[in-house]
Amino acid sequence: MSKHHHKPAKRLAETSQIEAPKSKRRRVEQENQAIQRPTNKSDDSRDGDQRADQDIHIADHSKNQKSDSFAKDKGTSTSKVKTREKKNQNQNQNQNQNQNQNQNQNQNQNQNQNQNQNQNQNQNQNQKQQKTEKDSTSVSPGSQRKWNFLDTGGGRYIHRDPVFTPDGKHFIVATLSALNVYSIETSLQLRTLQCPSGTTLTDYKLSRSSGKFIYASTSAGHIRKWRWHTGELLSTWKTHKKLDFLYPVRLPNQTDKEQLVICSRQSNPEATEIEILGPSEKDPRKTDSSSILQASTKVLGLWISPIGHSIIGFSASKIYIGSYQNKSSLAETSSPWHWRELSFARDIVAFDARQRTDLQSRKESPDLVDVAVGCRNGEILVYEDLLNSIPSAEKDARKQSDDLNPRVLHWHRNAATSVKWSREGNYLISGGHETVLVIWQLDTDHRQYIPHLSSPIVSIVVSPSGSSYAVRLANNSVVVLETANLEPTATFTGLGLNCLSKDTQTYEEDPFPMIIDTLDARCILAAIPASQSSETRAFLQTFDAVSTQHIARQALARNSTTTFNRAPTGQKVSGPSIKHLKMTSDGQWLISVEQWVPSGEDLSVLHSSDPEYSSQRTQAKEISLKFWKRETSAQTWNLNTRIDGPHNGANGATGSILDIATRPNGAEIVTIGEDACVRIWRPKIRRRHGQAVKDASQELLQTWSCHKSTQLVDLSTSVINPTAATASLAYSEDRSSLAAYFHEKTNSPSPLPPIYFLDPHSGSIHHQTSHLVTGQTVRLGFLDQYLIVLSDHLRVWDTVNSRLIFGMPITRSLNLPAFKLLSIHHADRTFAVSFPLRYSTKRPRFHTQIAVFKPDSAEPLFQKVAQTSITGLMALPSSGGFVLTDENAAVHFLRPPGFAALPSTGSTTSVEVSKGLERLFGPRPAEATEDQQPDQAGARRWRGTEAGTHIAGLLEEPASSESLSVRALFERVAAAYAGKKNRSFCSLEAI
Repeated sequence: MSKHHHKPAKRLAETSQIEAPKSKRRRVEQENQAIQRPTNKSDDSRDGDQRADQDIHIADHSKNQKSDSFAKDKGTSTSKVKTREKKNQNQNQNQNQNQNQNQNQNQNQNQNQNQNQNQNQNQNQNQKQQKTEKDSTSVSPGSQRKWNFLDTGGGRYIHRDPVFTPDGKHFIVATLSALNVYSIETSLQLRTLQCPSGTTLTDYKLSRSSGKFIYASTSAGHIRKWRWHTGELLSTWKTHKKLDFLYPVRLPNQTDKEQLVICSRQSNPEATEIEILGPSEKDPRKTDSSSILQASTKVLGLWISPIGHSIIGFSASKIYIGSYQNKSSLAETSSPWHWRELSFARDIVAFDARQRTDLQSRKESPDLVDVAVGCRNGEILVYEDLLNSIPSAEKDARKQSDDLNPRVLHWHRNAATSVKWSREGNYLISGGHETVLVIWQLDTDHRQYIPHLSSPIVSIVVSPSGSSYAVRLANNSVVVLETANLEPTATFTGLGLNCLSKDTQTYEEDPFPMIIDTLDARCILAAIPASQSSETRAFLQTFDAVSTQHIARQALARNSTTTFNRAPTGQKVSGPSIKHLKMTSDGQWLISVEQWVPSGEDLSVLHSSDPEYSSQRTQAKEISLKFWKRETSAQTWNLNTRIDGPHNGANGATGSILDIATRPNGAEIVTIGEDACVRIWRPKIRRRHGQAVKDASQELLQTWSCHKSTQLVDLSTSVINPTAATASLAYSEDRSSLAAYFHEKTNSPSPLPPIYFLDPHSGSIHHQTSHLVTGQTVRLGFLDQYLIVLSDHLRVWDTVNSRLIFGMPITRSLNLPAFKLLSIHHADRTFAVSFPLRYSTKRPRFHTQIAVFKPDSAEPLFQKVAQTSITGLMALPSSGGFVLTDENAAVHFLRPPGFAALPSTGSTTSVEVSKGLERLFGPRPAEATEDQQPDQAGARRWRGTEAGTHIAGLLEEPASSESLSVRALFERVAAAYAGKKNRSFCSLEAI
């Protein structure tokens, strides 16, 4: 009987194995709707309507195609498609034959069991062989699942007050996608309470019944309840509303159950509805809601008394005061809440209230409420006993705030963005754009200051015990201060990238400078502003992308963050901004480009005839190219060389730097400016009176200078328009070629210029290629012998055989150069692209298409449409995959198969990469730069003591692919015989 049941089960298993490839092919065909193979022109015109909505097209039918290599590539791609279809048909026939054989074998139950086992083994071998052949002939889109797109956390803190836990030992702060629990003692993140993908957190509050629970609301209308110390999700509610705020409360006469006061917006975005949400009396699994106020203005925050007797909300011009009328049931027709409005002539930006203690009963009285209001003009209005000061008569309910004679405190020059009462009510703590925390002692009118907090103050939170203040700053950080000595005890800092404006057009020409540290793949180096709302990026932040921890921060440009930055006429003085950021391959040099453009108000007196002062601002701008030397012990960068005006502009003015490229395995950079000139920069030894200059540690000092200069285009007869010029640079891996592109936009239509190939050793142009660029924004990159060009098309060009490997038009892409990104991973031989996609005609936000390719295949290894704006795309130099940053300052990792989810800890080492041009023509001899020491011309420091005591260890091949020079080998051997370890003291010149 068991044998009778065993064979049908076997038959079902075999049938599922045979039919699995069919279902897989159907899934492949569905996934290939966004990525298709190249076809001929007739097929493209016939199927053009069907492919109009696709994000990426493989076919390249641009009118600019005039090269025979394009047609050759199409024919090659078409033949590959036919070959793969023929092989798939053969596989289907083989699978059908195997299925018939299996059915015949199962029907014949009297055959020998050993023969069945042998036949099953042969069938499995055939299926494995067929699968291997199929994998070798094509790249299945199913392989995309092998790539992991990981969200490591981080992100921008939302505009809500952080939360202290009742014991004061932990701290909870929220980003747009998660709640982060930190330890105040160690400043380390303990756990993350993640929200579902696609939802955005709007508010979070601790439960008033138990400090172990926390509530969080989302923009989709969900409310979630967590046990924060374990990360357990307890319950979820759906409200079908756009929630802005939520507040746990226990109403009078209903202290046995906790309810939620929520603020939501419906059709009118400037109006707010306040409701009370609680468990249903009929079915506890459901919730009932009761509306208590329809506010005509947008409510910016609420305060609820501890026993729920009073609710006070504020907007930009009004304060709403609600009092509970001691009615136990919310189901009655009449509302138990009585509301009064208090109008303000000043704009309100901050608000806080406290329930005062009755001096006679020594208890908190529900009717004694003090209110502090922060205004946009810097004033702080203090109302004592506000509820009893407002007349209860309905005719006087809309009384003006000035009639109540508030106490006015004025120190802030700008808006008082945050105001908080101390726990005892004797102090007021305020902060604003001056980066100064002000503590007001109300009894004595004495003020105490904590200046230079490095960024404007956004919000202030007082701990439950009153022993600590949490100050959230505008640079995406939170500082916890002790009230006893006003010293910081903990700091929580995220990635301080700029907030994106609602108008994406303001970011068309504004890049996001950020790089990966070549010595530590975990670290992101980003140019950040002092405030997320600022347009100038003057600071360098080193951020650990894996642990989402801040490491270091220093200024790269002059700034006036903590000083008074107003001109005599009152306008704000803008500082310089970092436009480009690069690092050399050895990780010892950081290159930054600083740009400052004066405001129009500064030039209004000199050029009153020009209302926009555009031409005068361009001529008065300042450009500086800075070289920074790494200081390993202090984790800082020291300024080594500053070059003002590295490129020329129009009418003798300073020209902007449009792009920077660094040389692989060498201290050399290349810049291209708006003057269409390519300049090569190298370091050399500083000399004084013919002698090399050394620093305090006896290391030779170096300075950077221009080594060679090449003019791509003659602009002597044309007028330079710096705002309309685009350029791009790319260095080949074997340093034998430099690709450069420069295009100056003109009003008259003209053909796009070619891509120039330069010899970096002589600076001469030895080749140029046309018809590879379509569009204005261009990104170039070398991978082996292939040149990747990203513009309106993505094209891969074989520089050795002078032919196009593949090309694809990028549809639905927006013309936003700052968001069209290209990154090359030399170790993996892959490259990744990302570009913006408009997903709504009504909203200015956009999604981003991400794709990963091999240079010799048009089929992507990975593709994804991210529901956010990708602002950074960088390759991990010593590990597989890429790291991405988005508009919310969150970090994502894109990891290929076979690699850990996240990069390992610790410093990274150099990896050996494959060089296509060097593999074809042989390696170029290593050369020393001008006045460069022998140890810097390719010789590497010894790795360990044992390697320095044996000749075999001295001649050991270094980790990089660059061979040691004869001079370097001689110095190693000479130092070993002389007994000198870990340094080279002898040189060829000395002998």
